[in-house]
Amino acid sequence: MDIKLFVTRLHDPFADLFERWWDGDEWIWVDHGRPGGMAVTGVPGAAMMNEKTFVVVADGALWELNWRNDLTLWVWDSHGRPANFRIVAGRARR
Repeated sequence: MDIKLFVTRLHDPFADLFERWWDGDEWIWVDHGRPGGMAVTGVPGAAMMNEKTFVVVADGALWELNWRNDLTLWVWDSHGRPANFRIVAGRARR
């Protein structure tokens, strides 16, 4: 877990999920965007084994970003909203 970090920027125009990772020579920024086109509204969940992290978006849904070895790329998967209630996530401090 020492080669990447996930962070969010919660204000437009970049209310996206970002990844900072070490490629062996330098730190690289990757913008993973907005899952389902919705702005990210909370801090990312803990990254698990460098393969996935979770975020909550503006409509209150939970999304998972996971690494697909078979596709060699990151893929967003929606987990929706529990019983169709909005998820309220803690916001980052300014």
